[in-house]
Amino acid sequence: MLINLFDWLTKNIGEFPGSGLWQYITFRAGLAVIFSLIISMIFGGKIIRSLQRKQIGETVRDLGLQGQLEKSGTPTMGGIIIIMAILVPTLLVAQLDNIYVILMIIATIWMGLIGFADDYIKVFKKNKKGLSGWFKILGQVGLGLLIGLTMLFHKDIFVRLNVETAAEMNLTAADQIKRTGSEASVLPADKADYSLLVTNVPFLKSNRLDYTRLLPIDNDSLREGVGRILFVLIVIFIITAVSNAANLLTDGDEVDSIQKEIGILRACSHPNVVRYYGSYRTPDALWISMEYCAGGSVSDVMHALGRPLEEDMIAYVCSEVLKGLASDIARLLVRKSITEPLANLVSGLFSGGAGASGGGFFNLGGLF
Repeated sequence: MLINLFDWLTKNIGEFPGSGLWQYITFRAGLAVIFSLIISMIFGGKIIRSLQRKQIGETVRDLGLQGQLEKSGTPTMGGIIIIMAILVPTLLVAQLDNIYVILMIIATIWMGLIGFADDYIKVFKKNKKGLSGWFKILGQVGLGLLIGLTMLFHKDIFVRLNVETAAEMNLTAADQIKRTGSEASVLPADKADYSLLVTNVPFLKSNRLDYTRLLPIDNDSLREGVGRILFVLIVIFIITAVSNAANLLTDGDEVDSIQKEIGILRACSHPNVVRYYGSYRTPDALWISMEYCAGGSVSDVMHALGRPLEEDMIAYVCSEVLKGLASDIARLLVRKSITEPLANLVSGLFSGGAGASGGGFFNLGGLF
């Protein structure tokens, strides 16, 4: 907006000190960085405090994991600050008729809406999983398709090459995009614009990736069509991969189940319940420190005996299990999660089957 304002002032009032600076991308880029920092510092804290007052924040269960509680209370909609710090400076200092700027604005708003929907479901609908993964992927693929097709067919997206380099690629004057008027005046004499399926990649020879030559196809028209399809697919892959780069570790069902067990063990202090000492997370593993049971589980005892337990042993095991359940753990376990394991334990004790593991929660190994 500001660049259009200064253009209008220059045309109607005349040149004035500093008006020419707006024509330089470096000046506008630096100004955008300053605006972004100002917006983040002035409005960032206010937005975070406002979200915290409204209790729109991340709820994290205290499971004893190192660094786990650092995210507790962090506003889940804090991405508003990032979006403001991107969009406001862009709208102020960028050329809004530039197709690349338009695509950037669309992509930011599009992904922001997906993130907003995810946080809204988590916070207001009380659904911890948020927006379904399939909807997220669908939104990202849709954005990739939009950007890929726009870059493929829009007239303002082109590749500018030296005429000599173009000749080495078997391009002639007929392949050039014709420029007239002011567009032709700013184009260097030794350069020309071409509509090509080529991307500059620093680590490739000649820094060019030609999508039409990725597959060995002799037919020119077929090679061109396949190249266009590959280009769109690669754009979709890049956008989806970048969007999900920070979400590789998610709260899946397995992790959620482990966290529930840790929470239960951490709150228990009965001697018949395995004692929990702490959890430690490494980049590739979750280490749980628990009490050592020298006698092993009930199933270990049964395997050592080579036969099912006798009735007096079964009665003793069930009695000690119920003592553990009667402690703090009884208030923590959901009824549905208690009935089936307990039934499996009792049936396993009588049959001698694998269902008699019983040592997952209960410190019964040293009783025999």
